[in-house]
Amino acid sequence: MSTTAGVFARNHVPYLNRASAQPGRRAIFRSQIRWSGARDLLKRYDSVYVYLCPIPGNGMVEFAGRLVDVELDPSEASMAALMGRTGARNVAPGETLWDGACKTLYVVEIERLDKPFPMTELKKLSDGTPISADYGYSYCLVRERGL
Repeated sequence: MSTTAGVFARNHVPYLNRASAQPGRRAIFRSQIRWSGARDLLKRYDSVYVYLCPIPGNGMVEFAGRLVDVELDPSEASMAALMGRTGARNVAPGETLWDGACKTLYVVEIERLDKPFPMTELKKLSDGTPISADYGYSYCLVRERGL
């Protein structure tokens, strides 16, 4: 079953650049927020979009792609298993899981967009309203762009 749902997130420029350097290659990112909604979308649908704004940034979505996997409440062992299961690489080599502060590992295939767009073009999955220009959170379930 395909979906028109996706995930909006923010991440740091060096990690986004590393992840998008080889299109089609899978990369692991970390979040201090539990991505349980995104994990649930992956259980229901074949494909889930991901839209990423860089930190720091100007509110433009500069990277997009596909969400591949989500691991909640990870450990070093589950990160190694995730890398083995998905073929993903760690975009922050040598970085630990922040002494337990990491709530989610997520695997993506992303690329840099030729034409970035404002994050305000994305609409929340919950109620269809656009993400506000001052949205400060790092994770939101959204509709596929243009829907």
